[in-house]
Amino acid sequence: MGASNAMSVVTHWSHLPCDAFKAITFMALITLDRDPEPVYWGATESLIAAIGRDGDHPTEADYRALRRAVKALVHSGVVSVDKRSAPGRPPAYALHLTPVKK
Repeated sequence: MGASNAMSVVTHWSHLPCDAFKAITFMALITLDRDPEPVYWGATESLIAAIGRDGDHPTEADYRALRRAVKALVHSGVVSVDKRSAPGRPPAYALHLTPVKK
């Protein structure tokens, strides 16, 4: 699955805050290496567990921690929202694993 994507995260994004780094590493592992622009569409609870919180019984604090992590990822440019969440459907995040040179 996403071993090469995860290696790209470790190479380019290890400076991210801890929870954000854990979240993007998990997202990269779940996506397919062969996709030129991988998209993570997994459950929110899986991401909560990936940052070290209780994904089986998440609290409001767990959701806030995940929102902070995702905000850091969006701000850094490593992810963008591909599809917003809707009832019964988690959000989808496009991963931009290679930083853009400025």
